[in-house]
Amino acid sequence: MTINRTPRRWILTLALCIGLTALTAGPVQAAPARVRIIDLGTLGGTFSDAIAINDRGQVAGTSTTASGQARSFIWQRGKMTDLGTLTGGSMRTTAMNNRGDVVGIETELPDGLITHAFLWRGGVLRDLGTLGGDSANAWNINDRGQVVGDSVTTDGSTHAFLWDKGVMTDLGTLGGQFSSASVVNDRGQVIGLSTNADGFGIGFLWDRGRLTEFGPPDSASAAVVPVAINRRGQVVAFHDPDFQGARGWTGFWDGRTLIDIGDLDFGFSAPSFLPNQALNDRGQVVGTSSVASYFEDGATHAYLWQRGVMQDLGTLGGLRSSATAINNSGMVTGTSQTTEEFVSHPFLWRRGVMTDIGTLGRSADPVDLNERGDIVGSALTVDGQQHAVLWTSSRHITG
Repeated sequence: MTINRTPRRWILTLALCIGLTALTAGPVQAAPARVRIIDLGTLGGTFSDAIAINDRGQVAGTSTTASGQARSFIWQRGKMTDLGTLTGGSMRTTAMNNRGDVVGIETELPDGLITHAFLWRGGVLRDLGTLGGDSANAWNINDRGQVVGDSVTTDGSTHAFLWDKGVMTDLGTLGGQFSSASVVNDRGQVIGLSTNADGFGIGFLWDRGRLTEFGPPDSASAAVVPVAINRRGQVVAFHDPDFQGARGWTGFWDGRTLIDIGDLDFGFSAPSFLPNQALNDRGQVVGTSSVASYFEDGATHAYLWQRGVMQDLGTLGGLRSSATAINNSGMVTGTSQTTEEFVSHPFLWRRGVMTDIGTLGRSADPVDLNERGDIVGSALTVDGQQHAVLWTSSRHITG
């Protein structure tokens, strides 16, 4: 794999979602009246969290019940449905496709040592099995119904898998005892992380039976870790060469060459670390980058990169913003500080305008948006509970 670096400058921390030539940041406006904020409620408990919305307007996530147990749900046409359990354990939703198939992880209670990779399809909950060990985790699903994740094997190691039509395939490792697949695109290409023979973590691409290393430009340091892959097979990755964050950069791979896409200023950029949200099918990339005043006030701004140019999306008046997801129309969602100190709001950026889309009274975190621009995430209510939330301008969605 060829790697090109610009003169400027993952595993630091995924929470660090903190880019070439910056354009002027776009204007900011308050949420228009047509945007509705819908509290999706819970399954009887005090917590819910939405992690995905598809183009049919179905929302998937996790919620607690009245007894406090975590359950996976699908929400559609104003109704939240409990997907049930395999063993009576704790459920966690990790992904959903455009067919409404939901995948996730069930943890057996009470010890929490055994996990099951599950698929919910058409009202039926299915255990995907393992690679011979006692546990497995499902992390992602594509629109063909292929599922990826990781499983304990017969020898006790953990390997990445691809599940397709009832068959779980071991994707192997790069020489170590661990690998995990995080995303699969509609061509069946898989990205993830593996250890090598020395136990060092390395990003990989699996394509038609072959596992390929995403080698770092300075191989003695941290790995280049892929975080998103689109239908064209383009990949976005993150590299933090000294594990300190200051020189972290975002990489874009077109199938032949991995390039450092640069930054807005002062040498740091990172993609959105939410699974497969940093990249759309047009090759546009979103994330966060340091700006000119970074070493004075810690300012970081959301960016949109395309065709060699990084655009500063600005903020809602505060010092920091971060882009978390982009759809194929180029609409971007994320969070930004407002003019009020320590207050952050969710935004929708579209055609050069960053719009504050509001909260339930306190903070909110958007994580996914569909092709219509409907956005899901979670928000704190005025009484401090975290609820799944949908922001929409569609008249066809009711809450």
